Amino acid sequence: CSWEELYPTHVPGSPELSASPMANLSEALLPDRKATWFEPRSAVRAAYINSVKSVFGTGLLALPSAILAVGAPAGCLLTALCGIWSIYTMQLLAWCVDAAVAAGVTPKSYGELCLHSLGRTGGLLSAGNMLVSQLACCATYLVFIGDNVGQLLGVPKERVMLCVTPFFVLLCWLRDLSMLEPTSAIGTAVLLLALLTVLGEGLASPHEAAPRLASFDPSAVAPFIGVGLFTFTGHDSTVAVVLSMGERKGEYSSILLALATAGVGVILAYALACAVLYGDETQGNILLSVDGGLAAGLKACMSVAVLFSLPIKMFPASQIVEEALFTHDTAAGGGGAAA
Repeated sequence: CSWEELYPTHVPGSPELSASPMANLSEALLPDRKATWFEPRSAVRAAYINSVKSVFGTGLLALPSAILAVGAPAGCLLTALCGIWSIYTMQLLAWCVDAAVAAGVTPKSYGELCLHSLGRTGGLLSAGNMLVSQLACCATYLVFIGDNVGQLLGVPKERVMLCVTPFFVLLCWLRDLSMLEPTSAIGTAVLLLALLTVLGEGLASPHEAAPRLASFDPSAVAPFIGVGLFTFTGHDSTVAVVLSMGERKGEYSSILLALATAGVGVILAYALACAVLYGDETQGNILLSVDGGLAAGLKACMSVAVLFSLPIKMFPASQIVEEALFTHDTAAGGGGAAA
């Protein structure tokens, strides 16, 4: 689905929020975006696709190692808890969007929803949380690129990360993020192929089972929770996905229910199977446990796709930074114009 489908500008019948620097940034990044509403079926289909993509992401590649570290019994329990908790909090966000629209306000982003729901103090705290969260997510993606490309080229991952960072910064200056849509679709296809390749290689050449898989390591619980929540996170796009569904946004609950029942089960089964098949050879990024020409190609393609997805992940943080930097200037300019 397109960026325009995911981020509509206005819900019919509901007044918009007053102009803000966050909205100004959105318009600058998406200059050709039009205020249109979408055909209900395609909007719901797009919501399903985006919700599934938010869960079946690169975090899944780190889950087998986390399960191996903490032990299978605790890993299964913690995976289920992290998945259900994340999905429940996404539902809370959806309910907040409904309440805001019913109150006559259509939030265009997570930040505006928090500002409307929690007031200025709560909005500032939520903005800070979102800023740190998105920056940490991008840092994780840079590590992912460093691991994969470093293994392919035989160089330290830190050197790869330093070389890639300037390109990442340049990509964040793109004026139209819809230019990145093809890489998003390609990245999803490559990720699916990578997951299947990892599972196929493990089934073809299973390693000796790791004895620690049946044990429990309390010191690995906290790192596991971090990996688990990162795997299931989709909160940065929840507001946009709900609004994109139009009058059928009430069906978002059924999407989350499907993720909670089928999605969490599939992710848990996959991660546990990989931990069993690769044993002590399971690496922090399970893709690094696979060798061969196909695996090398997938690592390269995944790294490129992740690099081009970084600006999209940075978009909510960019909104917050612009809000902090330019609100005073905008207010001063408005006052000057009025004078």
